[in-house]
Amino acid sequence: MKNVVLFLLLIVCTFIMTSCNDQRHWQASLDAADSMVDERPDSALTILDSLERHSGDFSKPTEMRWRLLRLKAQNKCDTVFRSDSLQRILVNYYDKHGTPNERMISHYLLGRARSDMGEAPEAMRSYQEAVSRADTTSVDCDWWNLSRIFLQLADEYYGSYMPMEMKGALRLSRSCALHAGDAITSIIAYSRLSEVYELLGSSDSAGIVIREAANMFKNHKRDDWASQTLSLLIEDEVEKGNVEEAKRIVKYYEGYSGFFDERHEIEEGREIYYYSKGIYYLGIGSTDSAEWVFRKLLRQAQDMNDTHAAYLGLRKKYLITGPKDSLVKYSILSENSNDSLYQEHYKANVQQLQERFNYSRHVENEQQLMLSSERKDKIMLASFFAFIAFSVTIVALYHNKRRKREALLREYREDIERLRKLKSEMAGLVQSKEVTIVKLSQESVMKQSDIEDMKGYILDLTEKLDEARRLSSEAISAKDDEIRRLTIKYKKYDKFFENQTRDDIVKTIQRSDIVRKLQFDVRHPLQKPSNDDWEKLDRLFHEIHPNFPETLQNTYHLSVNEYRLCQLVFAGISPKGIAVLMGYDKSNVTNMRKRMLAKLIGVNGKASDFDKFLFSIPLL
Repeated sequence: MKNVVLFLLLIVCTFIMTSCNDQRHWQASLDAADSMVDERPDSALTILDSLERHSGDFSKPTEMRWRLLRLKAQNKCDTVFRSDSLQRILVNYYDKHGTPNERMISHYLLGRARSDMGEAPEAMRSYQEAVSRADTTSVDCDWWNLSRIFLQLADEYYGSYMPMEMKGALRLSRSCALHAGDAITSIIAYSRLSEVYELLGSSDSAGIVIREAANMFKNHKRDDWASQTLSLLIEDEVEKGNVEEAKRIVKYYEGYSGFFDERHEIEEGREIYYYSKGIYYLGIGSTDSAEWVFRKLLRQAQDMNDTHAAYLGLRKKYLITGPKDSLVKYSILSENSNDSLYQEHYKANVQQLQERFNYSRHVENEQQLMLSSERKDKIMLASFFAFIAFSVTIVALYHNKRRKREALLREYREDIERLRKLKSEMAGLVQSKEVTIVKLSQESVMKQSDIEDMKGYILDLTEKLDEARRLSSEAISAKDDEIRRLTIKYKKYDKFFENQTRDDIVKTIQRSDIVRKLQFDVRHPLQKPSNDDWEKLDRLFHEIHPNFPETLQNTYHLSVNEYRLCQLVFAGISPKGIAVLMGYDKSNVTNMRKRMLAKLIGVNGKASDFDKFLFSIPLL
């Protein structure tokens, strides 16, 4: 019996020693994969895949580390994740047992999976939780990966139109990259500030950032990154008339970007560059070359954005060279593709809003589950009644204020109409008085030839004339008194509405759906307003500020383009944005405003003086 026990103990010890040796061997393989996963993820993935047949024998820590490294390598190899179940298992495990770096990576991988699955809000939340898990006070903090997580977070902010949050994420990404000694990533983070300024509508600041970032890349001998960054300025330089600088950027990009093969064909997915090159050819007058490039883009288009850019480029070409039928053809195609592109953006925005709504509901449900049933019911009941009371109060105050304003405005308009009628009646009385005086005077003169016979008649006519003068004078005096009274009242109304109604009208117009649509077109210059957009803008002004078109179109007889420029200025569109929407240079917009100031009110002043004149147009 004793020998049997010793034999069993020997077997157990042998198994434990063998298992320990295996675990050490697997850990060594995991260490090797970990050392190369960031720089050579494909090699790391080969090592990790080779261990899969032993995964059933892994200890729990070894299995979790193997799965974490494998997902990390797959992510580095641009694998598209269709599920987040494994990522959630890793998050739950490492939140309890992992190091700060492992917790950070596990949450980051969960965010990558959710991003691939189209769950943008939850992806954003996972990235935020990932950076919160990092221990930046530790000497072994993974600054390199932390900088890239901030870049991913910046992508989510960009897709959600959150420019200030994106700016903060890029600043932190650059700081982390510098801590990691990764100068190139820090410059990449800086260069992407141009996207922030584009969202904010500040294209000049975006151009400054692009040039500074390109110079930084050059200083680090990275002409590939520098040329790729500068290529964003080709269209801007052509628009400014700097065709030599545009030519230099085109040559630099095609020579150093690394995107062209030996046949000088750009790699798939980057065909949109042909639009910029076509614009450059138009800028130097090579319309045939421009047409060839635009048609090449049309043949190789990868998506609707490429197709729209090709149609837009061909429209610009035929706008210069003709014939008219080709111009009409590509104008229609450009407008149709722009509508399709807009619909795609609209659907994407709707989907994003739906995701945000679902995410908010999900967070709300999680928070509610943390409460006890009784406390939850009390809180929900109290919140419901508080919300109802608050809503009723707000609605009542709003309707009361609105009724008062409508009554005041109605009285104001009635008095104005009465004032106009009184002025019209007074003008009629004056004219009647003059006609009567002239008529009676003529009759008096005609009768003076026979004074002796007509004295009685003349006396009668004189009395009638005096009576007419007296009655007319009394009526005119009464009308004058009424006009003065209403004029004083009108000035009181005018003072009130100039201070309040004008601001409401300006805000209503500048916050309208059509103006938001035009602001969107400014940020996406490949899209141009359609005829329907201009008609919506016209209807908005006729409904909200009818005296604006009445003054500019009927009084000053502006052209269509001049009147549209006035509408865009009043709607708060920047000169740069007006240039994009109307297809002008920014300098032309400024000069047009100066010329129109002289044309309308005879003043030679600044463009801003013209803007002040537009905002001073009376409301009624």
